[in-house]
Amino acid sequence: MDEENNAEIAQDPFRIEVETLNLTGFVVRSNNSASAGAYAQAGGSGEQRASYTFSATDGAYDLTIGHFDENDGQSTMSLLVNGSLAGSFTWDQDAGGALANASSFATYTLSGVPLAAGDLIELVGTKDGGEPLRTDYIDFTFVGAGGGDTLAPVVSAASAPDISLADAGNASTSITVTFSDNAAIDVASIDITDLTVTGPGGPLTVSAVSVDTNTDGTPRTATYTVAAPGGTWDAPDAGSYTVALAADAVLDTSGNAVAEDPALAAFTADFSEPSPDPVRVEVEDMLLTNFVTRNSGNASAGAYAQAGGSGEQRAAYTFTDAAGSYDITIGHFDENDGQSTMSLLVNGALAGSFIWDQDAGDALANPSSFATYTISGVPLAAGDLVELVGTKDGGEPLRTDYIDFTFVGAGGGDTLAPVVSAASAPDISLADAGNASTSITVTFSDNAAIDVASIDVTDLTVTGPGGPLTVSAVSVDTNTDGTPRTATYTVAAPGGTWDGPDAGSYTVALAGDAVLDTSGNAVAEDPTLAAFTVDLSVPTPDPFRVEAEALTIISGFVIRNNGNASSGQYLQSGGSGEQRASYTFTSENGIYDITIGHFDESDGQSTMSLLVNGVLIETFTWDQDAGAAIANASAFATYTISDVTLEAGDVVEILGTPNASEPLRTDYLEFTYTGASATDTTPPQVDAVVAPDIGAPEDGTATTDITLTFSDDTALDVSSIDIGDITVTGPGGAVLTVASATVDVGADGSPRAVTYTVNAPGGTWDGADDGTYSVALAADEVLDTSGNAAPENAALASFEVALADTTPPQVDAVVAPDIGAPEDGSASTDITLTFSDDTALDVSSIDIGDITVTGPGGAVLTVASATVDVGADGSPRAVTYTVNAPGGTWDGADDGTYSVALAADEVLDTSGNAAPEDLALASFEVALADTTPPQVDAVVAPDIGAPEDGTATTDITLTFSDDTALDVSSIDIGDITVTGPGGAVLTVASATVDVGADGSPRGAA
Repeated sequence: MDEENNAEIAQDPFRIEVETLNLTGFVVRSNNSASAGAYAQAGGSGEQRASYTFSATDGAYDLTIGHFDENDGQSTMSLLVNGSLAGSFTWDQDAGGALANASSFATYTLSGVPLAAGDLIELVGTKDGGEPLRTDYIDFTFVGAGGGDTLAPVVSAASAPDISLADAGNASTSITVTFSDNAAIDVASIDITDLTVTGPGGPLTVSAVSVDTNTDGTPRTATYTVAAPGGTWDAPDAGSYTVALAADAVLDTSGNAVAEDPALAAFTADFSEPSPDPVRVEVEDMLLTNFVTRNSGNASAGAYAQAGGSGEQRAAYTFTDAAGSYDITIGHFDENDGQSTMSLLVNGALAGSFIWDQDAGDALANPSSFATYTISGVPLAAGDLVELVGTKDGGEPLRTDYIDFTFVGAGGGDTLAPVVSAASAPDISLADAGNASTSITVTFSDNAAIDVASIDVTDLTVTGPGGPLTVSAVSVDTNTDGTPRTATYTVAAPGGTWDGPDAGSYTVALAGDAVLDTSGNAVAEDPTLAAFTVDLSVPTPDPFRVEAEALTIISGFVIRNNGNASSGQYLQSGGSGEQRASYTFTSENGIYDITIGHFDESDGQSTMSLLVNGVLIETFTWDQDAGAAIANASAFATYTISDVTLEAGDVVEILGTPNASEPLRTDYLEFTYTGASATDTTPPQVDAVVAPDIGAPEDGTATTDITLTFSDDTALDVSSIDIGDITVTGPGGAVLTVASATVDVGADGSPRAVTYTVNAPGGTWDGADDGTYSVALAADEVLDTSGNAAPENAALASFEVALADTTPPQVDAVVAPDIGAPEDGSASTDITLTFSDDTALDVSSIDIGDITVTGPGGAVLTVASATVDVGADGSPRAVTYTVNAPGGTWDGADDGTYSVALAADEVLDTSGNAAPEDLALASFEVALADTTPPQVDAVVAPDIGAPEDGTATTDITLTFSDDTALDVSSIDIGDITVTGPGGAVLTVASATVDVGADGSPRGAA
């Protein structure tokens, strides 16, 4: 029990104030915001150092550095243990102000640092801007038992010198490597097997090694002797050499090994003669014509040449150095008060010219107006006459300072062939599908100049799986001779556009004697100048890593800093119980291997599960226990869960429980794509077809639309959809033109509706096009993204064109009124017929011949007129026929039944169809003859009494009525007889009618 208490006490966190450490550079300043009322800050620029000898219990510690991270700089600080880097950080939080106060205070933690009593701990920093590296304290928190040395040694320096002409004949070369460690290098582990040196001819022999100090310690520099191939260094050995450091070769005294490094160093062997040094010729020292010399402190040798007047100025120099190709740089004062011109001639031939148009300075010869102009790749040989020829302009007096000659290539005159300095033939990928061409660029360089006129489409031959391709065009970046020159060749895709059948490898060959320089030297033939591949398949995603600390913490987990983690941090349990974190998958759908990087320590056996959308995929136990009880390289482990099917949007979760002292330290999840979710061999299919019949509404239109809806189990490749997908064939076998194909969604996916616009034969739809049309789906046209094609269907659909009009007009209604008393005496009657048609009535065909009206005796009545309600063609149309009465007016003599017949071939529609004949279309009655006699409605025959005694007459009044009218001319004294008592007949003297005209009733007295 006492032992446990002692251990617990030894492991309590403790703080060391930085101002109490051994300080170099740092100075102490008082401040109430510091933990003990003071901190250390930089005493000046440069490195600041604070050191402390560790004296607590051995083990792994989290070291927290309290400091003031202000907003006026980004200082840097490193922590060293026994001289080896344990971690470093930049003061870039900038959360507070520019002062040391609570708002600017920050901490940075280095996790799992192994320490033992006696270790030297150092803080090494450099201030930045106005941030003076104010450092407050170091907190030490024990996180695991043990300690000792688990840090691997490192290579702090490596030197492998190049082999030059001066080394020719030497038997060996020396390679030096400096190894450093936080404790000590085990010098006994250093031997000749540490390095592998490989050159053009294969591996070299490492024959010996020596160490600068033969006792264990740090650092230690090993010098390896490497034997020259073939015994001595000479010309055949020229080339590049690599130096590799073997794994598990160089150890520290705790058995930790320097990491393998296959690219530790490199050197070259080059035995060619060294190039001549650059040479400067002062223009004032040349042979001058018209130029005059002027002194100036701003000129390279205190003087320059300037124009002595107007006209040509000339300066000549006889070249005396090694023959070769040179870059010639002319130093001059390009002032702002003119634009002079200057040319460079070699043996009288123009090598280059330029205008002094930079105008960067002022009107004086000073640093602001000084400029240079370089003419590249000028071939020169000893004895060549080099001349500057210029003309001043405006106030700019052609002030010329010097000529620099810089050797750039061997030889004299121009016998050097131009070369290809770069060639680019990009691969064709899915993004290029549908493009009509690709571009291949070739850069030609020469010591003098490329003859751009020699560049044409015959320079290249591009060959693919189907044979040679066509190089259709070429352009040059600069169309005047010079160097370098980049030519861009346009290469036509086979078949018109890049698509699936073009997949494969393509080679680009450069023809011999094709591209020349201005001296006629040709670029060498190169049958393997470049190559590219065509792969239009969907690319597989690259592996990617998701840092655990970037996951969404659902419960338990906390983030901790540690230099051994892949990005300097990991997740660890924040307590006992379930720890849970999630990540929403955003990459391509498919099958993945998921690797979980974690620290499987020796002090517990935690468990972790992987879930996708809440479904358990796999659980594993952290039982490798390969390392220590802290998060370091020896405890790091990975666990891979294979064949996990994922789709974008899936929620991937890690769910774990810590065990004992193992805090479930989780570093990252790595996703490696291994294949599609399932191999797609299912072709697209047609789900729906809309091919509408063409009738009267479409008469005269120019096109029709046919819509096909395709679906696929993965996605339609919309780039495969075009006018070649369908064939539309008419009644006579003629194939119609498919003018366009439009997809409802322009991106790959499913379903996709495609509207094909088909041109009418002859330009517009009309009756001549009547018949049945078939729609066929072509083979190998519509593809899915896996290249599967919708199957051919020769009878996909059909539609009818019915535009010729064969339907005659018809009579919808007839109005033929009977003729009675109201019409007695009228001269005519009206008969109205309403016609309709499926297209339109031809109103010009309507006339008096359309109908025949026949009376009771067989007499045909006269149709006097025919009037249409609407004078334009159309449907329906009402026609009023006026028929004359027989004998002039309707009267009783006309009584009887009359029939109305519709004549054949009279009433037409606009297509010439005639309303059919109808002999019994209608009838009407005429009833005008009167057979009803008049009647006496009233009689007034008054008695004769005393009042009438002596009078001569008496009046008798009769009231007559008739269903038509009384004929008043028939009323007279003979109408009545008056007989007396003895049988005597009295005389009727007169008869008077109340109304003198015919009518009813009528009173007679």
